[in-house]
Amino acid sequence: MAGEAAEQLTLCEAEYATDDRRQAKELASLICKSSAAIERFIEFCLQQALDLLSEQITLLWTLGIILRMRRDMTGAEMDEAMTTVLAGQEVEVERIRRRQWASTVADAAKFEELTRS
Repeated sequence: MAGEAAEQLTLCEAEYATDDRRQAKELASLICKSSAAIERFIEFCLQQALDLLSEQITLLWTLGIILRMRRDMTGAEMDEAMTTVLAGQEVEVERIRRRQWASTVADAAKFEELTRS
């Protein structure tokens, strides 16, 4: 369901692939007894995929851009691209954290100066 979820997150709509849904129903039928239960299980899985992937929307968008530029990638190239994107995100998070810390230190210094006066 991840492919459908990724399309929904990045394109705001998704048309499911017939074969993907067929395979999902086959897998769901291993643990579900009725067709209604199968449909509910598939919807649950789609929601779980949406929840998990929404936390990585920046990565999805970036990989989409890279794939449009490159046209095709091996699994190793995709892993390398994801590693690079995630490392860049971590660097930016650290920059933000350091700016916030510097601001906190500056505020503490101002407070200390005010309390001495």
